Amino acid sequence: MMIKHTFDDPLKECGGFLYGSVFKEDDSVYCDVDAIYYEKRFGNDHEFTFGFTYIRNAYKAEKIVGHKLIGTYHSHGTYPAVFSDIDRNNLQKYFGENKITIVYSPKYSHLVGEFLDEDKKSYKAKILTKK
Repeated sequence: MMIKHTFDDPLKECGGFLYGSVFKEDDSVYCDVDAIYYEKRFGNDHEFTFGFTYIRNAYKAEKIVGHKLIGTYHSHGTYPAVFSDIDRNNLQKYFGENKITIVYSPKYSHLVGEFLDEDKKSYKAKILTKK
């Protein structure tokens, strides 16, 4: 659903929220995504802002999806899927520690993720899909 959402308007950035659990095992951190929430909101070709109302709705959706909010995703439209300082700052500013952010580029079919821990240290995420 996350990737499908980015193709609703692949020339513009969009974003949504990830729900599930975060756990540590064997000196690694795992983010198990069980559900997503998104609204038909789009930015322009180089920027997407979640905004207060969207974030509030995402926290309300925790009860509906039955899982904890663990992060966000957003698209980079026609640009490569790379993390910018703005992406990292938004993760820290709006969502705090122990959260993941995934960036997807519809143009390049590329997906990257980063995880922010409780010490505000950022780690590249290895993204796996469930069968």
